Amino acid sequence: MSATNASSETGVQAQEEARCQYVLRLADTSLVLGQRLAEWIGHAPALEEDLALANLSLDLIGQARLLLGDGTAESHERVQRALDALWRFTPELFEPDEIDQRMSRAGIAPALPELAAQWSARVERDLSEATLTRPATGPYPWHGKRGVHTEHLGHLLGEMQHLQRTYPGACW
Repeated sequence: MSATNASSETGVQAQEEARCQYVLRLADTSLVLGQRLAEWIGHAPALEEDLALANLSLDLIGQARLLLGDGTAESHERVQRALDALWRFTPELFEPDEIDQRMSRAGIAPALPELAAQWSARVERDLSEATLTRPATGPYPWHGKRGVHTEHLGHLLGEMQHLQRTYPGACW
């Protein structure tokens, strides 16, 4: 190999290493900004600002994920396990009750069953891109809209009512 070819290969390799470092820097910045921004969720003066912060945070974390790729084998396995555990709740997203149907007929809310195919196609595409396996959809007892909840709601309500219970009569 000539000195010119060796020099050219070294230059290409250096350029590739610099490119990798640059992408890693972008991903690190997006990840850290997303996490730091998430810390502010719940502290904005109005709900709209909180939702905006949450969306910006998720966007930044999503950018980091796209830049870094699929993550580690362990992170992939954890996401798949979470997906497997929670997938059983997805049918309720598109099963209307009487209120949903009345609001849809009045033009106030979408017809939930009509959204299912579009949502399913989008989720399938995203899961495929993330190399995740879509769990089978089984029968679901459909409780949330009927007011029947798991013990997790009790914990959430306790957290939400903490200030009012601690400082009865307080006004904000």
